[in-house]
Amino acid sequence: MREGIRESCNSYFWNLFRTIINHSATPAEGFQKWRDYVMSFGFGQKLGTELSSEVAGNIPQVAYYDKYFGQSRWNAMTVRSLAIGQGELLVTPLQLANMVATIANRGYYIAPHLVKAIQDTSRVFRELKFEKKNSGIDPEYYHLVIEGMQAVVEETKLNQSIHIDDVIICGKTGTVQNPHGADHSAFVGFAPRDNPKIAIAVFIQNAGFGATYAAPIAGLIMEKYLNDSIAPTRRELAQRLIETDLMNVIQVKK
Repeated sequence: MREGIRESCNSYFWNLFRTIINHSATPAEGFQKWRDYVMSFGFGQKLGTELSSEVAGNIPQVAYYDKYFGQSRWNAMTVRSLAIGQGELLVTPLQLANMVATIANRGYYIAPHLVKAIQDTSRVFRELKFEKKNSGIDPEYYHLVIEGMQAVVEETKLNQSIHIDDVIICGKTGTVQNPHGADHSAFVGFAPRDNPKIAIAVFIQNAGFGATYAAPIAGLIMEKYLNDSIAPTRRELAQRLIETDLMNVIQVKK
């Protein structure tokens, strides 16, 4: 698990996905178990923020594949693209940040909100409820994932662009394949490793590898949030990113 996360090893996650599916009596039953795990992290549903534009995304159901391929005519191999976040999966950046918060909390999340309380025009004051929602994964297993995410930052070239003195950062880069043009640069992470204070998801459209733009931007945001300033050794990086036209980053790469 640790090395699979560090190296972004598709084969590892495909085999893990297949193991979950094949552990049950039928592929449909195994897939439903996998889907329940994924849904428990807040995917496939609205999290309930104050954003009117929030969407639920999509975690496909057994019925969808039964209709598309025929009942009992599909298995883990048929839907293997789901193992690496592709295929029919649809998730939002907010859901990914929420997933990272769940990992940071070792098994639970509190639905994200923009405000702590609401007062309407009639002056009715309502304080929002911040309830813990537990995932379907036992807390004892999160340390493996967290070790892998720490290794991503500390044991790869990413350490050169993401660094906060005396703070252990855990994260994961992503290169989002895009059939309509250049790939998207993505990064999710949290810090510090113990007693975490911030979880984040960054996407830069058409910017290529996750380590190129999304990761260093996330690192600077986390550093500013935790320390209220950017270390002198990283100000040149911050200025370079500020001056980069991220709306036309493809041209910058060329």
